Amino acid sequence: MGWLPNLRWLSTDQVVERLAGTPYPDGGDLFPIGYRVLAGFDGSRAPHWRSPLDTQSREVLLTICFTDLTV
Repeated sequence: MGWLPNLRWLSTDQVVERLAGTPYPDGGDLFPIGYRVLAGFDGSRAPHWRSPLDTQSREVLLTICFTDLTV
């Protein structure tokens, strides 16, 4: 999984404008997503991407969204 924590305070529109035409940007930080491992991060505030799944790998990519309704 690639992510750009240095862009986390930009708006979504600003991130899209900056990365237009670059679906998988060079640079940024990487963290592994291991087999049968749950990885979590604040994806609503940190721009991130994952290259497409290989259909032969039989992997499953699951996105779960939690919203704090108390704020």
